Amino acid sequence: MKGILIKTNLLFFMLLCTNIFYAQTYLGAGHGDIEVETSSEKGDEDTDFEALAKNTVNGKGLTYKQMAASRFLAQSTMGANKQMINEVVSMGIENWINNQYKIPKIDFNVLFSDVYDEAFQIFQDNGGDLDDYGIGVEHFWYAWWENLMKNDDYLRQRVAFTLSEIVVISMDGPLEEKAEGVGAYYDMLLKNSFGNYEELLMDVTLHAAMGTYLSHLNNSKEIPEENIHPDENYAIIFYWTF
Repeated sequence: MKGILIKTNLLFFMLLCTNIFYAQTYLGAGHGDIEVETSSEKGDEDTDFEALAKNTVNGKGLTYKQMAASRFLAQSTMGANKQMINEVVSMGIENWINNQYKIPKIDFNVLFSDVYDEAFQIFQDNGGDLDDYGIGVEHFWYAWWENLMKNDDYLRQRVAFTLSEIVVISMDGPLEEKAEGVGAYYDMLLKNSFGNYEELLMDVTLHAAMGTYLSHLNNSKEIPEENIHPDENYAIIFYWTF
């Protein structure tokens, strides 16, 4: 066993020396120029983010910290620019997250109402028949985009959007003409984005929009002797979800 161990260690040492030899002799140490290719030749000569081949080896191209910050922001926001990437590099990920926690949530219901009022005024000013105008899906989406693009709570927006794809409701179905309720539901997700998951599930369970979508609103209590059973749609969906 000892002999095998010695031979194994020796083999490891030989491989290590061989790798060092190749690294010293073939990576630019007296063997001519190194040819570097990159996926992009676009960019400004003065930018640190330029992907030119020459910047791959001279240290002026993308750095590890910037790449890591960019990857983090791709996961924690709906999109980042150069300024945000540099902020994360400067602050550090943990400090950036802590700062995001401090940014207050806007009231999505108020924003939804403001969007509706503005759209209604435009409709009225253009001679529209007021009897034909009501709250619709488009008002929710306009409010959603306004909230997403004009507020700085990037992390909350990403978490709320992610939650909306886990505890799902949809305007394709019973909520088709209840956009206001969908807005209230999304406001609830924004409120719970940094909270306790148990409390989130309770708020989801009791929300009228979820009750309407999964048909458990005003669900009847079980009466076995009359063969009446509660609607299990919600329970089945959550069983498969979790």
